[in-house]
Parts: sequence; structure tokens; C-alpha cells
Amino acid sequence: MKENIKACWSFPIFSSNKELLGTFAIYFPVSRIPLDTEKEIIYNITQATSVAIDQHNEGVALKNSREELAAYAGALESKVADRTVELKDMVQKLVESNLSLEDQIQITKTAENSAIDSQKLLETIFKNFPRGFVGVVDFNMSVVFIEGEDLDAVGFREAIQVGKRIDELSNVPTQLKKKVKENVQKTLKGEHCSFEVKVENISYLVNTTPLFNEDHVVTRALLVYNNISDQKRVEVEIRNTLEKEKELNELKSRFISMASHEFRTPLSTILSATNLIERQNEVGQEEKRIKYISKIKVSVKNLVGILNDFLSLSKLEEGKVISQPALFDLVEFLESLVEEIQGVKKAGQVIEFIKSQSNIDVQLDPKLLRHIVYNLLSNAIKYSQENKKISLKIDTKNTNLFIEVTDQGIGIPTEDQVHLFQRFYRAKNAANYEGTGLGLNIVRQYVLLMEGNITFKSNLDQGTTFTIELPLNLLKNEKNTTY
Repeated sequence: MKENIKACWSFPIFSSNKELLGTFAIYFPVSRIPLDTEKEIIYNITQATSVAIDQHNEGVALKNSREELAAYAGALESKVADRTVELKDMVQKLVESNLSLEDQIQITKTAENSAIDSQKLLETIFKNFPRGFVGVVDFNMSVVFIEGEDLDAVGFREAIQVGKRIDELSNVPTQLKKKVKENVQKTLKGEHCSFEVKVENISYLVNTTPLFNEDHVVTRALLVYNNISDQKRVEVEIRNTLEKEKELNELKSRFISMASHEFRTPLSTILSATNLIERQNEVGQEEKRIKYISKIKVSVKNLVGILNDFLSLSKLEEGKVISQPALFDLVEFLESLVEEIQGVKKAGQVIEFIKSQSNIDVQLDPKLLRHIVYNLLSNAIKYSQENKKISLKIDTKNTNLFIEVTDQGIGIPTEDQVHLFQRFYRAKNAANYEGTGLGLNIVRQYVLLMEGNITFKSNLDQGTTFTIELPLNLLKNEKNTTY
């Protein structure tokens, strides 16, 4: 039998991590062969074995790579899944954030529109701020804002420019700038101020208030000008009404006092003279009776004069006295009046009538003119001592008539002259003389009714001169005045 000889070659098998996985054995028969051939065979076997081992290792490596790839793919899928979930969450959050951002943008736009509308509304309100205007001044005394309805009325729209300091406003009155600046300085220290100013004859009440920043620090002053001209007008009317009421009450008191005194004196004289006449009824007492009767007549005449003054004043107050001009010769008119008043002169008194022409035609109200001249001559006689001269002078110039009545009497104290034409007013040095204090007030009103003017000059204890200026022809003026 032929002997079978087998050779065995074994090789270790490692993983990619160099771990021993097993061994690889190759069995093949051997026979006696030449050494060279044997070497060749061994070489071939070695090459084949190497190839086989490489292929086995490659298979194992491939298998391991696949497993590792599968594991990696699984891990990657898990990570992708996790990332997908995270991404979905992130996307959801982004969507929610985007929606919130859109809402915020919408809210912001709404707020901006609201702010714009509010700003426009404020601008409209300030521009049309009724009967006044509004201004803002900063710490540098510069005008930051000014607007309002009255800016045009007082000329401030062009005169006051934003950015200009108060002292630089050349077209604004100096006193006004000074007053505003003083109050603005107080306001910037935290005070609320209120003061009045007058611009272009328009009265304003100015209220100021400090304006704070977010840190509650005063940075500006707000000034609000309110037109109070109507209130001022009402105040003046109320004040005048109160003054008139006060004056009326005083006049009532004076009237009662004066009437009780002025009526008591002549009535007492009349009563006394009547009693004396009753007793003096014997023969030979005629001269005494005539004297007493004369006193009664004078007293009655005084009473009539007082009553006439009251009646004239009442008619004037009711507007019932109307100037009714008529054509007459003034010289003849006054000569007759001087003759009439001779009976009330004091002993030795002389009335001198001085005229520039022998004939002066006028168109005036003769009743009013008679009362004027008679009253002035009566006062001259009353307040002059005996043996004094009184002059009545008339003259013309252009279209005007001038009448002067001059006496050498007690005169009028300087402090009383300003009140001389007031009703019931009597100078201090006239207290011992009879009179109602109405005569000169009525004279002045009659002069005004004939569109004239009355003035006087007086020195204490030296006399008084009254001058009346009247138009020669009142009819040339188309209106008839009612007082």
C-alpha cells in the first residue's frame, strides 16, 4: 500500500481589534518530492494560505464593518430621530415665537398709530387752544413749544420762535418778558404760579406748572395763558355797579341830611315871620310887617329853588331833558337876566356885564342857558362878600361862544376842586352857606346837553372864574342830544 502522508498548516485568525478569533488549519498530502519542488510547493501553499487568510480576514472585517455600520446606522437613526424631535420642538417654538413676534409687532404698530393719533390730537388741541395759548420753557429759558388760538390776536405767532431764549424775543414787551421769566424760574424750582398779564389790551391769567422727567426731576415749565378779558370786563361792570350803588346810598344819605337842613331853615323862617306878622298888626307897624313878608318871600323862593333842583335832577336822570335850540340875541337875553338877578345881590355888590359885540345871534336852548348863567351868577353873589364886584363876560371865537362868570369870593379849596361837579358835593368852606350841592352838577349836565364844556379856575379867598364854551349854532349839528 501506498503510504498517505498529510501535512498540516495552522494559522491564527484575529479580529480588527486584534482579538484572537480562532485558528485556520490546512491539511494536504505529502510525498517525497525533490527539494526544489518541495520548496516551490511550500511557497505556493504559503501564497495560497496567505490569500485564503486575507480573504477570510476581509470577510470577517466586512462582516464586522457591516455590523458596525448597522450599529452606527441605528445609533444615527436614533440621533436623527432625537434631533428630529428636537427640531420639531424648536420649529414649534420658532412658530410660537414668530406668532408672538407678529403679535408684538402688531401691538407696537397699534401703539405707534395710537401715539401718532394722540400727538396729532394734542397738536390740534394746542393749535386751537380756545381763548389763549400754551407754552413750554426749559432750564435755559428757551421756548420749547408754543401754540394756541390767541397767538395771532396778540401777534406772538411771528414774535415768539421755538428755540429762542425769552430775553432774545425782541418783539415782546420788556415788562412781560421780565414777569414771565421770574415766574418760570420759580416754576423750575417746583412751584406752581398764577399771575395776570396784559397783551395788546387783552388780559390773560397765566398758570404755570413744573414738568418732570422719568427720574422725577423738573426739566421744563408749562405755561397756560387763559383769556380773561370778559371776566375782567364783568368785574369792572360789577365794581362800577357797586360803586354806583355805594354812591347812590351816599347820595340818599346826603339828600336826607341836606333836605332836612335846607327845608327846615326856610320853613322855620317862614313860621317865625308869620308869628311876628300876627303880633305886629297895630297901626304904624307896616314897615316891620313888610320886612317879615320879605323874609317869607325869600324863604319860599329858596324852597322853590331847592325843589326845582330836585325836579331838574330827576328829569335828567330819566332822560327827559332835551336840548331844543332856538335863534335869539344873546346880548339882549343876558341883559334881561342880569336885571332880574339884581334883587338877590348883597349890599354893595355890582354885576358888570362885558360884551365884545352889541348883538350876538345864537341858536341854543334858552331855558338851559338861562339856568346855567343864573346859577353861576347866584353862586357868585352867595359866596362873595358885600361890596364885591362880579363880572359876566361874553365873547365869540370862530364858531364858538365863551361865557365867563368871575367873582371875588371865598374860592374853592384845592382838595375839593376835583369833586366840585359831583351831586350833593359841597366844598368844606361852603358849609355855612345855604345850598343843595346840586347846582353845579345840573349846570354841567345842561352844558353837555348843548355839546359844550365847562371849566374853572379858583384860588382860596381870592375868587373863582367859571368858563363855558358852547357852539354858536347848535342846529348845525344834526343830532339833538338826550341826557
